[in-house]
Amino acid sequence: MRLRKRYLPLAALLGAAVAVLPSLASGTAPSTASFTASDFKWNVSGSSATTVTIAVGGTVTFSYPSGTSKHNADFGSGAPPTSCTQTAPTPTEPVPPLPHVPTGPGWSGSCTFNAAGTYMFHCDLHPSMTGTITVGEPTGTTTTTGTTTITTTTTTTGTTTTTTTTPPPTATTTTTPPPTQSTPTATQSSTTPATTTTSTTPVELLPGPLLVGGPSLRSTQRGTSVKGSLDVSQSGAGGRLEVDLLSKGASLAKARRGHRPKQVTLGRLVRTSVHAGRMSFSVALNARGKRALRSHHRLALTVKITLTPGHGRAVTVTRGVVLRV
Repeated sequence: MRLRKRYLPLAALLGAAVAVLPSLASGTAPSTASFTASDFKWNVSGSSATTVTIAVGGTVTFSYPSGTSKHNADFGSGAPPTSCTQTAPTPTEPVPPLPHVPTGPGWSGSCTFNAAGTYMFHCDLHPSMTGTITVGEPTGTTTTTGTTTITTTTTTTGTTTTTTTTPPPTATTTTTPPPTQSTPTATQSSTTPATTTTSTTPVELLPGPLLVGGPSLRSTQRGTSVKGSLDVSQSGAGGRLEVDLLSKGASLAKARRGHRPKQVTLGRLVRTSVHAGRMSFSVALNARGKRALRSHHRLALTVKITLTPGHGRAVTVTRGVVLRV
């Protein structure tokens, strides 16, 4: 009976110690998010924010439900998403990424991000329309162990008894820093500290398109000049623009039998530094081209447009035009 009475206080204290042990805590970044375009602004859906954080492997939805202008989501020369899909309207060709050119309301799509980092996007026609997506590793937990000593004293016939008991591990929560930083964090326990370091893999930067869509050029024009316009993106700003009017020799004079006529240049325009946005151009025929037009009353031409950026590869597009007197 004396032994049972001696250990009753010890059992009560052990029960209380187990009851107050802290629980394991954990948290994760959301795996989905969405942006909505209104005229001249991108916002996180349902708020006025322009930035959002998701977990690695997460998906972000983009949409332009209503408005009067044309917008798109272009990641430009920054880090690109892993993959993008335009869901409405159904595209007839690949769209890199959402959509390829600024488009009126009624479109939507989504992008998946499998690499940690910071991704920025904008509208090609309205560069001030920007948004930022931070892709981070989910936060985790670290468990440390310690020792709790419970001492009970019972006096029985002049004898003092001391009992030491070790209960289970005390759990604490250590938070992983954002994946774009490499800052060590330390977890302090009752025995030794632990350090966790997170690093990110560099993401290759890809250039964006130099031109927004194709040039605007009527297929039949009158006079001695070819007129048109085109939209230069931010990636093409500062580049060199060349517009050449080309025609096969057969259009100017009869070719000899067995002789394949070469293309000759009948007009040329060069601009050494172009600005982003819509620009118009007019290329006049040279003297040879004007003589051919007066002689034949019509002249079939190939308009060759070349934009060479300050860094990177040039882009060339061609269009067919017929000039009439």
